[in-house]
Amino acid sequence: MLGPKTDPTNAPLALDIVSVEPVATPIGPNTDPSEPDAESIELGAEPGIESSPLDVELDSKLSRAQAAELKPTIVADQPDFWVVNKPIGWTVQRDEQAPSVLQWLEETYGAKVYPVHRLDKPTSGLLLVAKTTVGNRALSQAFAQRGIEKTYLALSDKKPLKKQGWVKGDMAVSRRSQWKLLRTVANPAITQFTSTLLENGLRGFILHPKTGKTHQLRVALKSLGCPILGDSLYAGTASDRVYLHAWKIAFEFQDSQYQYQVDPTDGLFGAWQPALPG
Repeated sequence: MLGPKTDPTNAPLALDIVSVEPVATPIGPNTDPSEPDAESIELGAEPGIESSPLDVELDSKLSRAQAAELKPTIVADQPDFWVVNKPIGWTVQRDEQAPSVLQWLEETYGAKVYPVHRLDKPTSGLLLVAKTTVGNRALSQAFAQRGIEKTYLALSDKKPLKKQGWVKGDMAVSRRSQWKLLRTVANPAITQFTSTLLENGLRGFILHPKTGKTHQLRVALKSLGCPILGDSLYAGTASDRVYLHAWKIAFEFQDSQYQYQVDPTDGLFGAWQPALPG
């Protein structure tokens, strides 16, 4: 069983850093990244990571037939939206190479569906899908205005530069389906993170993305020197899956507050589950 463990060393990994502001107090989930006591890491551009087309294919770890055996489940069924637990290997939109959550909803419930955000194919967890134009408009606007709070879990077998803080930087397309962080912060990706040292050389990360850029969390952890376990696209150590899970989602809709949580249970996530904070 994996459990919290004291980190024996604070030696940082080498990383091109624009600025690091020391942490005066522990960072909580609502700490503002602009406050001076928050550790802010603005990361510079790094060379594109060489990968082959096979690396990109391996990110899902499953064939279409294998993924199709892992069915989505409905976490919440409201008049204007669903909350779906998406399995690994499934896409949100239609895809010839993988089963689609939207297509599954349409075929299962005979309803028109509206995607208001997305999850990468290798990412599991909570996905919000609108049922109506009213729901689509309101929830899409909430995402655009950063009114929806999302929390992710990730595993890595590498030690990060810092145990907690903020990663900020503009993002740009790199090569072969990859993205990279830039030195500039004109329209930055912003991620808050904390980490816990686990048994067996693993580290668990709790990630709070404040923006919704493509591959934001995967690039953030790669830039911290600790790519997500199984994320071959960003030089993660090979594993049975990409260990990134959309754990919690919270938002307001039509004057009511909604909050949902689904703990991951497969693979190494299952071993970490007893130690997860509530």
